[in-house]
Amino acid sequence: MPGHFDVYLLDAATGQKIRQVNNKEDSIHQAVFSPDNTYILTAGSNKLAQLWDTKTGQEVKRFVGHTDEVLAVAFSPDGNFILTGSNDHSALLWNVNTGAQMRRLSGRMAGFALWLFSRRTVYIDGRNR
Repeated sequence: MPGHFDVYLLDAATGQKIRQVNNKEDSIHQAVFSPDNTYILTAGSNKLAQLWDTKTGQEVKRFVGHTDEVLAVAFSPDGNFILTGSNDHSALLWNVNTGAQMRRLSGRMAGFALWLFSRRTVYIDGRNR
């Protein structure tokens, strides 16, 4: 029986399960595909954003930096960056390839941050990053 820890990849035509991602740790609040469909990024109540390989269902990388559950995740259009938003009132910008945290917005900054993803650039508070 599926739990709230599982993400299933389904064949759109048949509805058949192709693969299952199971973090075995905690609830997954959100799951999104990378722009090239190579990865799934999950937001979890385990305070992590996790990157999963869509072909194997295996975890590729963990993004550690929040002190409360991660509620939302997003990829930049080029797939090089991710944004994570947490119940700890912070929003973090990460480099997908290195796993490095590039920017942290906390408190009011996180609450009012406007994240605009264009085709080639990530903008944070109107500044090119």
